[in-house]
Amino acid sequence: MAPADRSIPSERQAEVQEGKQGAYRYLRVDVCKWQCPTKAKDDADTQFVQYPGTFFYYRWRNRSKAAKWDKMTDEEKEHYLKTTTDVGNKRLDFRFAT
Repeated sequence: MAPADRSIPSERQAEVQEGKQGAYRYLRVDVCKWQCPTKAKDDADTQFVQYPGTFFYYRWRNRSKAAKWDKMTDEEKEHYLKTTTDVGNKRLDFRFAT
């Protein structure tokens, strides 16, 4: 076989060179006929609930940490910072971005 016989169509080659998958063109309709619309709808419903839930959860976490931190005196805060084994977001002086 000549190399020209093994070449892929120029349109597909351009997609590969650009880093695109192009899988949407090869989607098996018989498999996805009933699953894809339902999955897309379910994902949208999940995101509709998940985003506000996550937002309010982290706001609650920030408030509860701030309440504990604000109850401490300056000496207790210094002692906490020197002796704590908490790391990262477990620390009382850590706040999540909301």
